[in-house]
Amino acid sequence: MDKVIASVLLTIAAVVTSIVVVNAVYPAVTQGSGSLTSATSRVSDRLETQVTIVQATGELNSSGAWVDTNSDGDFDIYFWVKNVGGSRITNVSESDVYVGPVGNFTRIPYTDYAGGAKPNWTYSIETGTEWWTADTIKVTIHYSSTQSAGTYWGKFVAPNGVSHELTFSF
Repeated sequence: MDKVIASVLLTIAAVVTSIVVVNAVYPAVTQGSGSLTSATSRVSDRLETQVTIVQATGELNSSGAWVDTNSDGDFDIYFWVKNVGGSRITNVSESDVYVGPVGNFTRIPYTDYAGGAKPNWTYSIETGTEWWTADTIKVTIHYSSTQSAGTYWGKFVAPNGVSHELTFSF
């Protein structure tokens, strides 16, 4: 009879220990699995996203002088950025734009976040209403005054961190 009681007590202890271990380990495994799934999704998004700045220019006349060609009161620099990846890019306004003379560039805020200050940037999708694969956006960087001639560096960073840069001259 002592052996039966000892066996029952050991069985109960084993079941209780198993429940304690499962309750301690299961949340960690579930959380780790969620983190892994999230990381995989972000990596997949970055792998499917690719952008290329295909052209950069400024509001210049045929002599190379700055002119407010669109009469908006600003002197603009334009980037045309093509979506050459395999997925649609959303939240374009949350992208980062950097521009300036080589070695002296600055981050330009999107117009909604600039508080009316210049420089700021806006964009328009050249075809359609969403930035799908093979579509191009026109990024317009608005300055309140003309920019000096020289070699400039520009970079466009999509919301997920994928970027492209270009050096150009005025």
